[in-house]
Amino acid sequence: NIKTVIDIGSGSGIIGTSIADIADEVMFVDVSAEALKISEKNFATNYPTKKARYIQSDLLSSFSPADFSSLTGPILFVTNLPYIRDEDWNNMSKDTVFEPKLALFGGEETGFELYERFFEQLLNWKYRSKNCHVVIEF
Repeated sequence: NIKTVIDIGSGSGIIGTSIADIADEVMFVDVSAEALKISEKNFATNYPTKKARYIQSDLLSSFSPADFSSLTGPILFVTNLPYIRDEDWNNMSKDTVFEPKLALFGGEETGFELYERFFEQLLNWKYRSKNCHVVIEF
């Protein structure tokens, strides 16, 4: 039984909300305060009584011991970070024109820079002894 789902780069919160029934708590993490407000609204609509936290952070960079002091494992990290190269805007399909650029583009060189930073932060994560698992969609 998963105790906590941590949805990194949560955006609208669709991933964390979709799997909330497998966990006691869901933490939504996003660099955008506006995205966190949307994820909070979406989650509350679907799970009005389930415990949730909303943390504004660039991946794991703003996490503090207080954010995790009450957590016991296992913890499931889920993410679908942006992975399109910044300069590929002209090659995008018309159905993506209304998506926020922050949700699509992951870096100048390869587009996978956010994933690289996330993996580095996760490997150096001081709380990793909490029995963590990671599921990535891209």
